[in-house]
Amino acid sequence: MRRAAAENDGRVSLGTVRGRVEMRSGRDGSQYALCELVDGRAVMCYPTTDTETALRDARGRVADVTGTVQRDPATDQPRSIHGITSVDLVEQGTSTAYRSARSVLKTREPAEVLIRRMRDAQ
Repeated sequence: MRRAAAENDGRVSLGTVRGRVEMRSGRDGSQYALCELVDGRAVMCYPTTDTETALRDARGRVADVTGTVQRDPATDQPRSIHGITSVDLVEQGTSTAYRSARSVLKTREPAEVLIRRMRDAQ
């Protein structure tokens, strides 16, 4: 009854949350939490039997977890994910990957001048 009421007022919806997968111990055994990258809040995860292995394998890594997301009505922050349908690992670059970045335009002109010239050409 309580869950049906939450669905009616828009607090529960299908969605994806990105974070670092953590494993926690509870009274019922192992529980999973997704530590959000933005503010570090823990979002409790309740996997189905099909997705529990994928969540366990993603432990300690950043992943996109898709399922029925329950949100806090006051802040709209995710609180829990039920009925997880997929766990997709997010590839992370190395700490020195920025060194391989190259500039697109080789010029010494300021960006404002380039943008103005390109806009005026149209």
